[in-house]
Amino acid sequence: MAVDADEREEKLERERMEELGGAGVYSTDLWRRALLEDDSWKYDVVPEIMDGKNVIDFVDPDIDRKLAELEREEALLVAEAKLNDDEQVLEKFAETQGVLDELHSRIRQRRLERRLEKSKNHVAVGRKGRNKKAAEVEETLTKGGVDPVKAAKIRGRSASVKRSSSLLGKRKRDATAGSEGAPEGTRAASAARASSARAQSRLRGVANEEAASKIEKLRRKRMRVHERHGKKGEADKHIPDWKPKHLYSGKRGIGKTDRR
Repeated sequence: MAVDADEREEKLERERMEELGGAGVYSTDLWRRALLEDDSWKYDVVPEIMDGKNVIDFVDPDIDRKLAELEREEALLVAEAKLNDDEQVLEKFAETQGVLDELHSRIRQRRLERRLEKSKNHVAVGRKGRNKKAAEVEETLTKGGVDPVKAAKIRGRSASVKRSSSLLGKRKRDATAGSEGAPEGTRAASAARASSARAQSRLRGVANEEAASKIEKLRRKRMRVHERHGKKGEADKHIPDWKPKHLYSGKRGIGKTDRR
């Protein structure tokens, strides 16, 4: 049964679209058929919801005035706190900062001392006080409460021990002790002969032992440069391959079995 246009209670959505601008302009009214207690509520602004509750229900109309009062009260409390203990806090902070500055200064000083004491050519650094004179040792012992007679005996004992600083003299003594004490044909005897031969070979063309010792020191000093670079001597011209091809290349693909 066909229904006339006059008998219809409301228009079709297509008719509304044609009246309000046509396709592409008309926007469907989704709230038109909403069933609400009051029809005037349909087009109200949708309230913001938080935790399932409407935020507008908890907004106080005098919230701005109360917020201004709270901020004014907070500013007064902060000003009062500054007047109470500001000077004491600054005084304690200055005292603590002074202690920290002194501690940091000592740490920097110790670090600088260790850096200066550190050997730059990897040579062992002697102990402090190793080269003290016998008189200084005796004076230190006497100040420490040791009997002066005992301190004098200790000084005499240390003075009686003769230490030769000559490099060639030491090698001669070692060679002599090795040749006398070790049986012929043993490793100790051969080492003693080799040491004596080296000492004699370095004396050729040298005026005295002092010059030979100076030459030996100069030779060792030059050898440090080669040892630092991992060389055996001046004639060591070997250039090591730090990254060999067979260890640092990629995986082999198909038909690449001649290279790894």
